[in-house]
Amino acid sequence: MVQLKKGQIESFGLVIIVVLLVLIFVLFLYLKINSSDNSDADRILEVKANNLRNSVLKTTLCNRVSIKDEILNCDEIGNGNCGSCEELKEKITKILDNSLEDNINYEFEPYSLKRGTCRERIAASTQPLSTNIEVDLNLCYQRR
Repeated sequence: MVQLKKGQIESFGLVIIVVLLVLIFVLFLYLKINSSDNSDADRILEVKANNLRNSVLKTTLCNRVSIKDEILNCDEIGNGNCGSCEELKEKITKILDNSLEDNINYEFEPYSLKRGTCRERIAASTQPLSTNIEVDLNLCYQRR
């Protein structure tokens, strides 16, 4: 009778180990599935940031002068060909606000233009315009 109880205890221990392994595996799958969704969303946001930065810089304002050229003019001579540097900042802000969904915040450098705050940034690659000016566009989803 003593042998029977020892065998039952070993079987019960084995069942507990198997149940724990199954729970750990299910938890791992759950975390893996959720993290891949976030990384896909992050990659989409990164592509969107790169494309939007390129589009903003290539946008023409007046007399075939691009925003890229105006940023350089504001840095070099302190004024743009199509208006003041403050007007340029307003135009860039308007383009970004109209181009992005309401649930996406941004930070645009070199002018520190922003909507909301980004804690976990998805940065587009930096685009140097001159030796002392780099354009960055960081995007992030608003926290719920």
